[in-house]
Amino acid sequence: MATHNPPHGESGPPPFDPNNPHHAYDPQQDPLHLAVHGSGDPDAYVLPVAGFKGTPDEVERQWFEQCYTGRGDTMWQLTWRAVLMGSALGGVLSLTNLYIGLKAGWGFGVAITACILSYAIWTTLHRVRLVGTPMSILENNCMQSTASSAGYSTGGTLVSAFAAYILLNDSTISYPVLLVWVFFLALLGVTMAIPMKRQMINVEQLRFPSGIAAAETLKALHTTGGKGMRSARALGLGALFSGLFTLWNELGTVLGVFGAKAIAAFTAGLTPSVWLERLSAVAFGPVPMSFTTKLVLDPIFLAAGIFTGMRVCASMLISGTLCWAIFVPIMLAQGHIVLTTDEPLNALPAGVNLVALNEGDGPLKMPPDAGVKYRVEGDRRFIRWSSVMTPEQRDILLAQSDDPEYRNAIARIYVRSQYRARIPAPGLPPNLQFPDIVQGQKWHRNARAVWYDHGTGELVSEKALSREQLAAVRALNAAPEFQAAVDELEARSVLPVFAPRWSSTLLDELPKDEQQRPIRFPREFVNLVEHDMKEGQLLWRGRMSPEQAEILKGLSADENYQAAVTALFAGANDIPADFPLPASAADVIRWDSVAGGLRMRGPVPETLAIELTGFSPDPAYQRTIGALLAAGTAGRAVANFRDLVSLTLWAGTACMVTSGLLSFGLQWRSALRAFSGLGAMFLRRRKVQSDLEQRMAAIETPAWWFFGAQLIALIGLAWLAHDAFGMPYWQSIVAVVLAFLLALVACRVTGETDTTPVGAMGKITQLVYGGLAPAVDSTAAATTRAMNINLMAANITAASAGGSADLLTDLKSGYLLGAHPRRQFIAQFAGIFVGTFVTVTCFSALVPSASILGSDTFPAPAALTWAAVAEALSVGLHKLSDVKIMCIAIGGGVGLILPILSILMPKYARFMPSAAGVGLAWTFHWYYSLMFFLGATIGLFWQRKSPKSSEEFSFPLAAGVVAGGSLVGVALILLENGPEIITRLLYGG
Repeated sequence: MATHNPPHGESGPPPFDPNNPHHAYDPQQDPLHLAVHGSGDPDAYVLPVAGFKGTPDEVERQWFEQCYTGRGDTMWQLTWRAVLMGSALGGVLSLTNLYIGLKAGWGFGVAITACILSYAIWTTLHRVRLVGTPMSILENNCMQSTASSAGYSTGGTLVSAFAAYILLNDSTISYPVLLVWVFFLALLGVTMAIPMKRQMINVEQLRFPSGIAAAETLKALHTTGGKGMRSARALGLGALFSGLFTLWNELGTVLGVFGAKAIAAFTAGLTPSVWLERLSAVAFGPVPMSFTTKLVLDPIFLAAGIFTGMRVCASMLISGTLCWAIFVPIMLAQGHIVLTTDEPLNALPAGVNLVALNEGDGPLKMPPDAGVKYRVEGDRRFIRWSSVMTPEQRDILLAQSDDPEYRNAIARIYVRSQYRARIPAPGLPPNLQFPDIVQGQKWHRNARAVWYDHGTGELVSEKALSREQLAAVRALNAAPEFQAAVDELEARSVLPVFAPRWSSTLLDELPKDEQQRPIRFPREFVNLVEHDMKEGQLLWRGRMSPEQAEILKGLSADENYQAAVTALFAGANDIPADFPLPASAADVIRWDSVAGGLRMRGPVPETLAIELTGFSPDPAYQRTIGALLAAGTAGRAVANFRDLVSLTLWAGTACMVTSGLLSFGLQWRSALRAFSGLGAMFLRRRKVQSDLEQRMAAIETPAWWFFGAQLIALIGLAWLAHDAFGMPYWQSIVAVVLAFLLALVACRVTGETDTTPVGAMGKITQLVYGGLAPAVDSTAAATTRAMNINLMAANITAASAGGSADLLTDLKSGYLLGAHPRRQFIAQFAGIFVGTFVTVTCFSALVPSASILGSDTFPAPAALTWAAVAEALSVGLHKLSDVKIMCIAIGGGVGLILPILSILMPKYARFMPSAAGVGLAWTFHWYYSLMFFLGATIGLFWQRKSPKSSEEFSFPLAAGVVAGGSLVGVALILLENGPEIITRLLYGG
């Protein structure tokens, strides 16, 4: 994409002519290189950081004559190699922001990292003579603009607004809609920077500190090559270490993907995560571990701590410990946190109406956050219960159907939902000693299977108990009251198990389809049918209906396959009177010939389990026994992250929202200055008189590009918002207008403070649309529509503000280096195409369903925050539980107090906790806070021990660690789920 250069005759070296083979660009003749090396004065060219003085016209003239002339009018800038390199690096680095954004709600600029990588790549290629010339400094500047646009401006709201939409709607957004929406958002943000650039950078000369840092980095790279290559090596070593560590930690996944499952099982215990899991069990105990208070080593967050700094990271650790080690256990013990329990269930029996049971006046009488649902997520089909199930609720659900699998699932949910069974058992002697079989590690109360709470007079169990353990407890006291308590403990502890019999028939291989691939069974048959290639068997679980048999036969006309299905149908419905079992299993397992499966109560002793698995090699027998043993080993409900954060996020979100809005309000002078300069952006007209002024006007981006692109983006977003999200057209127009006004403020704040208040911009829009688009009634459909409009409107604002502020920062770098503004804008515009495709495609692949968000894999704190605000504004605070309102009040108060204290006590401001860090720690895992803090500690120690090496290497090394770990993490997810991902993206399946 090389553009024409200025005509020959201007000051400085002759312009480069790409069509003249005798006129190749020589880096030794680079004006900046000559200024530094040719004169012998290393300060011959100084970046005009201090700015220029005079009227707006005089300021622009000084820059044109002193910076642009001889540099921007003669040097290579907008070339194909710069744009392609920027697109490639931006596309790759966008994955790091996507990955770490889903992990921790964090995002990092990619410009400086891209500059170092690009310099290293092209310098190396030039040294080995694969390219004729290295990149010029202004080519690298255009490259970083493309990379920044691709890597930062297109994916920011995917991890916040779009992920929040998926959480609230419990469904993903179609790939084409997401692709087009993100493109129009990027177009909106990029072109919003056009009028702001000339006013804020040319005339007012706002600092944009990150832009200055990027310009200084480029200058250092191109004037001190050794430093540039050292930085690149540090970045590469960081990426290599982080990538290899991630591979090591996921060794089982990697080997399993390539079919080496036996080796994967052997090496599963050799990874750092397993070692730390065991250490955590000793240090914290199994129950606190489920509150996320456990030890995890992740280099990505160590590096993020180096970026973030000690003040914010220490705030995270203190606040996170308060949340996960103190607040969460108390809320869980008091029943304010609702746990969820899943049980596999292939189909919901006919006649079971869970919706009617869940309604507030239904038989279950469940609160809004609790109840029972039947869910289908990809190949998973299960019944989910939220909260602790009472015996009365269990009996209501059991009465809905006689289906054995359904009743087994409900019975198991009842047992597993008793997170901590507390049974009144008054009058036990204070010196009662429990036997070793239930004591576990005596020095660690959380390791006990059963203990007695003398304060409340209750038997307490946090685990499912075996028959041997229950017998040992029962033998402690013969009093009827105690025996009744043990009876109740048994009812809430012993898992009832039903495992349908598997049937099998010979079939060496599955027939092929038209594409010569093995046929695929329908999704509704998951967990029912399986083909064992090793044993040459086709297997079916439970009874088979004639309809199911016809569906299976319809998959292929192959004679062998048809015969196998016929035989399998006959075997599945021929239930024998007995099932082969060893004699030692008689008192533990029984055969139910009516239901066609095995039944047992509680876990099978280990010796019997070994005997059962070795009793018969028949594949059908092995699968039946395997299913029985697996079902009998499930323990109590575990406090998973999504259940816990559903309460804590309200305090964390309130803290971040109030502190963000207050901090933004305290910058009211910047806001006023932004609007005071609004007229100058569009109304100032220069009377062009001289040839010089004509050339000055010719290099700026035309205003009509802004108006044209904004109109296209507005039409596209309005149509898409109306069609996909139900947003009225007038509300879309209001959102775009509001986006420009708030982006104007955000860009000025960024220029003055280097902090972009993206979160505050989004929350302001959410507040506005809470009034503009409230729920028209209290129905679920109206509430969901209001939440969607709230999210998408705020999405427009946040994306525009973040994108335009980031790109103005890049334009500041170009301004300091004397770059051609219009060419740099074109480079920015070029980046949104690759950035949109890469980020949307990978987001769709990484987030196939709502279940992965708010999980251990992707906690998605930014999405949880956006969803909470949308829900509160659409539903109304009065409809939230008292505990959530309390969390909002306390969190909001903390978010207001901390910034005010910093203002009132400026001498101690650097010691004040960061409100952002305090709030964020309540929305992600405790061990993230620990990693951030350890990283900040490493950075602080390094800086104090060796300031010079820290300044040179800390940023490249940390950037490499983040990039390497994130890219390998994304690659592993894509590798593990590759076929499913490709099918879903291509066919929408």
